[in-house]
Amino acid sequence: MTSISLTDALDDLIRDGQIPPQLAMKILLNFDKSITDNLTEKVKSRMTFRGHLDTYRFCDEVWTFIIKNPCFRLENDTMVADKIKIVACNSKTCFYTMVFHSIVTQAFRDRLYLIFAHMGKTCLISGGSRGIGLGIAQRFAKEGNRCILVSKNKDRLKEALSTLPFQNIHEYYSLDVKDPDEWIQLAKKIDKLDVLVNAAGKVFSFALWVLKCQGISQHMLFPRMPMDEIANIVSTNLLGSIYACRVFLRHFLNNKGGSIINISSSIILGGGVGATVYAASKAGISGFTKALSAEWASKGIRVNAISPGYVDTFMLSQLNEKKRKVAESSNHIKRFGNIEEIASAAVFLVCNEFITGTTLYIDGEIVSDSRYDKSDFLFKSEIFFSLSSSNM
Repeated sequence: MTSISLTDALDDLIRDGQIPPQLAMKILLNFDKSITDNLTEKVKSRMTFRGHLDTYRFCDEVWTFIIKNPCFRLENDTMVADKIKIVACNSKTCFYTMVFHSIVTQAFRDRLYLIFAHMGKTCLISGGSRGIGLGIAQRFAKEGNRCILVSKNKDRLKEALSTLPFQNIHEYYSLDVKDPDEWIQLAKKIDKLDVLVNAAGKVFSFALWVLKCQGISQHMLFPRMPMDEIANIVSTNLLGSIYACRVFLRHFLNNKGGSIINISSSIILGGGVGATVYAASKAGISGFTKALSAEWASKGIRVNAISPGYVDTFMLSQLNEKKRKVAESSNHIKRFGNIEEIASAAVFLVCNEFITGTTLYIDGEIVSDSRYDKSDFLFKSEIFFSLSSSNM
């Protein structure tokens, strides 16, 4: 039987895509605390083991250093194996089971269980089946964290889950974000939560002159808005986020802290003709974010919002080339944002523990009044002329 060091076994797992590098380092450090003494000061200064999402970016460099350094060739009888395979067996509690091709002691297995049970962060992303929500989930998962995707469409959720690295540690739930009872039932199924991202929404319609991101939009004048659509927009874009925060607040209190990120919109800065209810719902998100942050900051619960401008998602695919160029000119950078830029902002807000109550605008700085021609919309549109002949 060939003896293989824990370091080599873990390196095999990384190369096979079974575990992320930072998890391998956590395992190694748990078995021998003196390892950190052998790291160079430069490497140590770039490492963080507090579970932050930004750990990932330095792990490849650090792991390469460990592999090349002879002082990390740890050999003893508890690490005898041809190869260690680690597979997820219970994603709900994020525990792992070890399938060994040869003899490994029970103490070794027990110790690995304890390490795996506390790996990374558990992040719930509503609206995680596509668009900005999925982009944030993919970034979180890439950095070794467990993601719980929430959306209404189960088929899209399954497809979204398949795009996440280390798929076997993630899960999804289908629910209607407008239904508080469904949120209550979901909260009972989740034991631990560190990060909540509220990005859920449904596209009602699309208008070139309405600046928007996730959520329901509307582009008709306010007197023409059906009452049920007003309720639909507000319930999805505002109440859905409020319900999620309400049911998971106790999880954060039990953790003695946590991070909440709500997705708002840059439309709240300048309003938008034909987008009154949409703008109100998104402004409500920013107000709710500020108030909730003030209420719970002393308990270590941070609440922030991201307000994107035009982001190149499935929503913008509805624009033809001419309209895309007009939309791209609506900001000073003269292009659409991309999902990775929004996801990077989410990582930043989770990692920086001194930021709370903030709405972060990621819109390329909107050019004033570039979103629409008010006179053209108000006095030439069919919607406006139809008002004179309809019952308001």
